[in-house]
Amino acid sequence: MERIELLMLRQKVRAVATLLMDEAPKTCQAILGILPADFKFITCAWSGAEILTYLDPPKVLKIEPENLVWDVLPGDLCYYYMAGPVMKEGSYVGTSTTDYAEIVIYYDRHAKGSGGNLFARITEGLEEFAKAAGRIRWEGAETIRFRRL
Repeated sequence: MERIELLMLRQKVRAVATLLMDEAPKTCQAILGILPADFKFITCAWSGAEILTYLDPPKVLKIEPENLVWDVLPGDLCYYYMAGPVMKEGSYVGTSTTDYAEIVIYYDRHAKGSGGNLFARITEGLEEFAKAAGRIRWEGAETIRFRRL
């Protein structure tokens, strides 16, 4: 059983996610291949209770769809990839004039999935992690360190 630690550096909150190696092997291997890494997460007001980080080139992982989900649960981690160019001008967080990718963490009910690769689930520390993720909306971006356990 492969697991990763998610550590919010500012809020000092820790969670552990179990990778879904059987359901999303290519996504899991690709994510493991870039760890350890720090990602800047923001809230996504349009999709409900989720936080996300954009992966800009050269960090974009070109992963084919696997274990796609639209109905997400609190604690789900998904990877989204879209071949670019997505927008002419780029986003405020990074450039989406090339390939576009993001890692999303759903932390509470009333979140709207949009066909991402479900690759992990938080299996330890979800309650405290969810509260801290909700504070990102009001307190600003949070750096989350991902590392293999």
